[in-house]
Amino acid sequence: MFRRTAIVLVAAITLAALSGAFAFAQCGVKGVGSIHTNNTNIGTLSINVARSGQVLTGGFRYTEVNPLSLSPVNRPITVIYSTKLVSVDVTGNVGRVKAIGFWNGMLSDLYVEALDDNPSGDWYLIRAVPIDSPLPVLYEASGGVFKGDIDVYCTPTIGYTYGEGTIAVPRPEGTVPNVGKFAFKAEVTNDGNVRGVIHYVEYYPYSNSVVSRPRVTIYVPAVQRLEFPGTNEAVLIGRGTLNGRLADVVVRVIDNRPDFFYIKATCPPTSPSVWPEYSAGGPLTSGNITVVTL
Repeated sequence: MFRRTAIVLVAAITLAALSGAFAFAQCGVKGVGSIHTNNTNIGTLSINVARSGQVLTGGFRYTEVNPLSLSPVNRPITVIYSTKLVSVDVTGNVGRVKAIGFWNGMLSDLYVEALDDNPSGDWYLIRAVPIDSPLPVLYEASGGVFKGDIDVYCTPTIGYTYGEGTIAVPRPEGTVPNVGKFAFKAEVTNDGNVRGVIHYVEYYPYSNSVVSRPRVTIYVPAVQRLEFPGTNEAVLIGRGTLNGRLADVVVRVIDNRPDFFYIKATCPPTSPSVWPEYSAGGPLTSGNITVVTL
């Protein structure tokens, strides 16, 4: 009973520390902008969508109101919002977003096209087409942004890598290996900037303790170097902590079948520790690693 409970708690602790979206926003559209939809009405778009590889995040919302309405409660004439992104594409200063969402309560296919800083300023178009409507109706509005700003961006990269999973870590005192659980991401752009983060914990999966703390915790908040020795191999280097002590960390990953993960953390002489060095590695027992060079 207690052994099973301990396993669940350890898994919950490590997943809470390591889970999340491990991807970079490479391209996207963000901002808030208002346009004139006719002589009196004003449409306002609030958008923050991004694409990283095949991962889409974010959403948008649009409302049209009549600012000259005499009603004490000036309700929006039109409300459009996304619930699921279908695609986010950026070409130059033009962003195109397709989504599923609602137009005044009707399930609809949604489309937004935005121009960032064209000669006359920002501009966008929004369209909603009901999916199950018996009538051929749609909503469409477009115009130059007279208030606010719409930003269309795309960060060029020359390589990136990300992954999360587990490896088996041998224990000299037992036949059942420990579990090394990791999650990382890193990219380098063509101007040489590197961004990334590394999380790693090692724990015994069958602890008798109700709450089992990880045996090893390694954290690198900012990857400083990212190298690609091969098309399917990456090396991440940064300074972080090993069980709370300052440490230099190197991670080597291979995107193969099976994927491979190796980590080494070394505490410098200026940061004395009872555990000055740690290393572990091997093929993945679960999870996935991706390495992409452009």
